[in-house]
Amino acid sequence: MDTVFVVRLRSYGFLHPGRERLRTVLKRSWPFFPGSSLYGVIAAALIRLDGVGSKPPGEGEGGYHRLLQIVADKRIRFTPLLPVDGEEMPMSAEAYCQQANGLYEQLEGYRPDSPPFYFTTPHAPLARDTLQIHGDQLYALSNHRACQTYAGFIFAPSEWGDDLQRALRLLPCMPLGGKGKFAVAEGEVTAQIEVDRFQADFGTSLEKAKTLRLLTPVILQDGEPNWLLQEAVTITDLPRLRRYRIWRTGAYYDFIHKEFEELGIGPGEGENTELYGLPSGAESRAATGIPERSRFALSPEQDWSGKIAEQFIHGVGHPNWTYLGWGQVVVEWN
Repeated sequence: MDTVFVVRLRSYGFLHPGRERLRTVLKRSWPFFPGSSLYGVIAAALIRLDGVGSKPPGEGEGGYHRLLQIVADKRIRFTPLLPVDGEEMPMSAEAYCQQANGLYEQLEGYRPDSPPFYFTTPHAPLARDTLQIHGDQLYALSNHRACQTYAGFIFAPSEWGDDLQRALRLLPCMPLGGKGKFAVAEGEVTAQIEVDRFQADFGTSLEKAKTLRLLTPVILQDGEPNWLLQEAVTITDLPRLRRYRIWRTGAYYDFIHKEFEELGIGPGEGENTELYGLPSGAESRAATGIPERSRFALSPEQDWSGKIAEQFIHGVGHPNWTYLGWGQVVVEWN
């Protein structure tokens, strides 16, 4: 990863990027556009443009194949896209953190004067024959408002920029917004920044930053230490560990192959064992994670600026999830 692509997405419908499983009374959505949704719609756009074959006629490798390759090489990461007001764009990690903190202040009721972007709609399914409400099927659906702008980053190799631009141009023709719920959106790359300069600029603002907050959950990795849990002096707003799973359509490379052996699947003869993922069109296996909004206070006697800047870019936790925007930390300046 040598380039930061600043991405803007504008929706024209009521996005519902899912968070809860189907059988719930309140079907909540994430309060941002998840990195996994961004990955999915870009991958789908590249498939529509180039097909799924590794080498289209008269060309080199297709865009979808190139995307899967840099995912397998751990050279790309999709951060969540945050809702922004108007054309305001976070062009730095510091601005992104401030935008994320403001988002949670609004959700927690500390900024009642800010314009709402997130609302809940009740639904009452009707019987077709009698037009009576099914009392046992009442539920509410949390949506994002229509005509909302989102902004965030994609960390990737500079040569992948052409594929990204091609995929984003096709975005108005692609369905997105949640399982079974579709909206129209357009996207563009507004700027490109060198990762080294982006990280260095962020590091200079972290001198007094000692508290981290999770924008997205950290998925724990079996047998691997987690530096947030090890180095935190105090942990707050952590009610309990939770289990997470996501719906996957397309190829998602997993970097821990023992999981495949337990499922009875594996690479075929002659296939590269390093490029193998779970079957598509299914929910991922449930994984244990530290929930979003948890706070971690670090020791004030140690300089954490380099580590925080690095983890902001690469994410914290299991590598099967971090490239999709999970394990995203944001800084709170005390």
